[in-house]
Amino acid sequence: MYLNILKKDLKRKKTMNVILLVFIILASMFVSSGVSNIITTTTALDKYFEMADIPDYFALYMNKADHMDIIKSLENASAIDEFRIEEFVQISQSNITRDGEALNASNISQTLVLQSDRNMGINYFLDDGSVLESVPKGKIYAAGFTEKNMGLKVGDKIIVEIEGVSLEFTFAGGFKDAVCGSELMGIKRFILNGGDFDEYMSDETIKNMYSGKFLYIHTADLDRTLSQIADISDSFTFSGDTKVLDQAYIFDMIITGLILAVSIILIIISFVVLRFTITFTLSEEFREIGVMKAIGIRNIKIRGLYLTKYAAISVVGTVIGLVLSYPFGKMLMGLSTESIIIDSGNNAFVNIGCVVLVAAVILLFCLGCTGRVSKMSPIDAIRNGQTGERFRKKSVMSLGRSRLGGAAFLAVNDIVSSPKRYSIIILTFFFVYVAADHTFQCHGVS
Repeated sequence: MYLNILKKDLKRKKTMNVILLVFIILASMFVSSGVSNIITTTTALDKYFEMADIPDYFALYMNKADHMDIIKSLENASAIDEFRIEEFVQISQSNITRDGEALNASNISQTLVLQSDRNMGINYFLDDGSVLESVPKGKIYAAGFTEKNMGLKVGDKIIVEIEGVSLEFTFAGGFKDAVCGSELMGIKRFILNGGDFDEYMSDETIKNMYSGKFLYIHTADLDRTLSQIADISDSFTFSGDTKVLDQAYIFDMIITGLILAVSIILIIISFVVLRFTITFTLSEEFREIGVMKAIGIRNIKIRGLYLTKYAAISVVGTVIGLVLSYPFGKMLMGLSTESIIIDSGNNAFVNIGCVVLVAAVILLFCLGCTGRVSKMSPIDAIRNGQTGERFRKKSVMSLGRSRLGGAAFLAVNDIVSSPKRYSIIILTFFFVYVAADHTFQCHGVS
């Protein structure tokens, strides 16, 4: 009989059960992807810096400085664990043409440099997330913002001419640069093959007037390092540490912060709507509860019947929600910045743990909602959980004194008379609006 009642209930109330299943799927999807995104975005920048192997201190100097004195000072600094050097040639937009015409960049204040693929001091990441290891001869890569600002597309033929040395390159794509990749940093790089780079460096004018070096220093004691290389610091055109990079990525972290806010709002929405749906579903079944109590079914059996039903629905819903949470989470993270890599591939256990939590919370909701069963008599249950007694006016407003029309009066009076019931719905729509607004801001839609 117990199973027959459960089967008939699932068949008879298909609409409410389907609605509940949909909200459980949404709750599982929102919570698992939301929590995963929260964990990812709060650690995104630190993980990106770790993946890129950024230095504790970096500097730029031109070849006009005494390179050998700088190297000697670095080698004598005992506080330095390791230092790396990259060569570059400084260029301007006028040095680059496509189809015989100059490229029109939207940001003309940036300094552009050509850099060899030999002895790269940090990890540069391609669009697919892989590390740029080398560049084939005749190919060239550009930093992400440079690619976007100049309107470059993969396969474009561009010519870079410096002091009469002209080479044609095929544009191979963009890359992410942890040190100079932020939009706020004024230096943007092109990376080309070492052999092509040597052709430029073979010209004495280019070598003496336009070339320079990036210096990356790894150290456990930055203050001591800076004091030991104080004699060469005046030779640096530009220098900074990880604090400078944190500030440079402030706009990127605002975007990830918006994603974090959207995730939190979606989690709140899911639980508010879920609680309302379960409470409403059970309130519709008070008469069935009264009949079961009247024929002698014990309270624990009645509560177990509903707990079993909702357990079955929650298992199906959370499994579907778990599957959908992965593409949904990636979609949200796709709204993030173009200049950093966000690694969200290690959060599978977080997603699974979240859907298990959702299922447990659903059963707790059900357990709390069915707690009234033990206190009801069969007559109370048949009356939809009401005793029939009322010690205050049901209506707060008076139709005779109101200037509203009939439909408007009924609507407003219901809300005013039952604020607790309608506050859940109002709160839900409020969070939906805020989440949608944040999502549009992430898309850049005003």
